[in-house]
Amino acid sequence: MRALSRNCSHHSSIFVVEDYGLAIYKSSSLPRGVNDLKNEILGYTWYNNFREDKIRVNVELETSHYIKIKIQYIDAIVPVISKGYLENAVYIELAIKHYVSIWGGLSCDLKNHPIHGDYSIEGNILFKGEEVFIIDWEHFSDHGGRLGFDAIYLLFETLWLDGTSNSKALNHVAKMIELLKVNDCIDLFFLNSPLESVISFMRDNQHIWGEQFQKMPILRYTKNNIEKIDSYINQRLSL
Repeated sequence: MRALSRNCSHHSSIFVVEDYGLAIYKSSSLPRGVNDLKNEILGYTWYNNFREDKIRVNVELETSHYIKIKIQYIDAIVPVISKGYLENAVYIELAIKHYVSIWGGLSCDLKNHPIHGDYSIEGNILFKGEEVFIIDWEHFSDHGGRLGFDAIYLLFETLWLDGTSNSKALNHVAKMIELLKVNDCIDLFFLNSPLESVISFMRDNQHIWGEQFQKMPILRYTKNNIEKIDSYINQRLSL
């Protein structure tokens, strides 16, 4: 049975219909939405190059002003963000390790790495045991930015959604950044004041998100929050 699950949410121009257990259908007749869905096809195509079990995606219908795509339904878990950062630590670690497995072979010296653009355990990363699936590639850019951006974004978004910045959660953030570092999977740009740096990168590249830029949660950190969090993490990274 098909049912509308999203109707142009978060200032997008995309309708999402779920055929439970079978497929997800996305469609748009507006220029931005059509462009985003074409990006999504490109993102899945890029991602599938690194997966043994490919996620099936195809264009169902495309005209000069309309596109409809069909995406394989994945029976997997979406973490409950409201439980908090530390309660989701196992999912965060799986997501960071999956990031390393996909992006880890890319050179840190390059500044134009592919990025997902919304690498978030709040619905864009699914988990089936220890298997990880990245979905919703609408903000994909094949030469969008610095290595490590998506992973760093995930850490600080999850921290913000938790609503707290206690030392245990911040220690875990630092631990995940160290994991990225030892695997050569993070640009040096993000290692000094990582929260300030990731926000700075986003503000300098707003075109990647277009009208949905303001929806991104980590943009809501206050200057005081940023300084306190970065000061703590910088100390942990220097130990």
